[in-house]
Amino acid sequence: MLSLGKQLIVFDGGMGSELEARGLGDAVPEELNLTHAETVRAIHRAYAEAGADVITANSFGLNRIKYKGKYPLAQLARAAVENARAAGKEVFFDVGPTGALLAPVGTLTFEEAYEAFAEIARLTSDMVGGYIVETFSDLYELKACVLALKEHSDKPVYATVTFDKTARTLTGSTPEIVAELLEGLGVDALGVNCSLGPKELAPIVKRLLAATVLPVIVQPNRGLPKLKDGKTYYDLSEEAFAAQMQQFIEAGVAVVGGCCGTTPAFIARLAAWKGRKVPSRTLPKGTVICSATQLLAIDGVKICGERLNPTGKKQLKEALLREDYAYLVGEALRQQEAGADLLDLNVGVPKIDEAAVMKRAVSAVQEYVDLPLQIDSSDPAAIEAGVRCYNGVPLINSVNGEEEVMARI
Repeated sequence: MLSLGKQLIVFDGGMGSELEARGLGDAVPEELNLTHAETVRAIHRAYAEAGADVITANSFGLNRIKYKGKYPLAQLARAAVENARAAGKEVFFDVGPTGALLAPVGTLTFEEAYEAFAEIARLTSDMVGGYIVETFSDLYELKACVLALKEHSDKPVYATVTFDKTARTLTGSTPEIVAELLEGLGVDALGVNCSLGPKELAPIVKRLLAATVLPVIVQPNRGLPKLKDGKTYYDLSEEAFAAQMQQFIEAGVAVVGGCCGTTPAFIARLAAWKGRKVPSRTLPKGTVICSATQLLAIDGVKICGERLNPTGKKQLKEALLREDYAYLVGEALRQQEAGADLLDLNVGVPKIDEAAVMKRAVSAVQEYVDLPLQIDSSDPAAIEAGVRCYNGVPLINSVNGEEEVMARI
């Protein structure tokens, strides 16, 4: 039984690099669960023998959007879990991103992403001890994934994202925003994996530890990747990797493991500390602002645009009745140009399905306007519909010439 947050837990290391070392780098990793099951099992066993507490199933790309091979998802998912189980350890299902961009940047809708991840949960929930959500760089897609897993399974969800050297995700989120979002979604542990080595992740890990009371998980690459003869390789030593990971453990990280380039030998170094008591952490008391209305009374005046509320606005009411979202977007843009800091969005008019209209209204407005939205309704179902599909933006406050995130609304 895992003692999350109390004793150090050790996950396994890289799978793709281990497959490549065995001459299978050009294959579809998930299909190897069927075509080369014994090779996959041998890698899992090596990590178990190295001392890993948790074995991650070879399932990173298994979702209906990313995987386009000849095998049914259900067959591959079951094979991935059975191969991991053969190592005799706790098994977590590895859930990676779809590889597609969500609207408005791409064409994949929030609902399509959600359903792809929900399908994985339905297929696997009775077979695994939990889920490790890895290598996400878009918090909108991450939100769809975590919601789907939690709403279709009762198993623990650990969620990790990737950051670049500027300590931001691909879509611009900071460690603080990541921690705030994932805490709100109710994950069991959160953290960072891939993209960077342990040295480069040090300032990011420090910020995560300072931003959340949840257990933090860190699974770095084996340093920064390098190219030789057209192939990627890593040259960070086991000693250097372990030395930096020890600093993370002493600072309060609760779960450790490895990502690209790490091997069973690297995990064996981490396993020397497994079971170690996780240092307790306390965060300074403060207020996390999750309501735009509250913000008006804090640190100066913030201007809330009210032109997206149909009360007393005949043209807006008529636009909502005919679901003319172009009109709604036009009003939002005019308020942004007029200097609004955030927008109140209310679609409550008679004879409409308010939840459905709110969802479409939020999607339409956030595609064109980057101001925070105050989702406003007397109908809880409408608020939930709007919040579920809302990507959110950080509200920045300037303090002594420096910008800091006040809230993610």
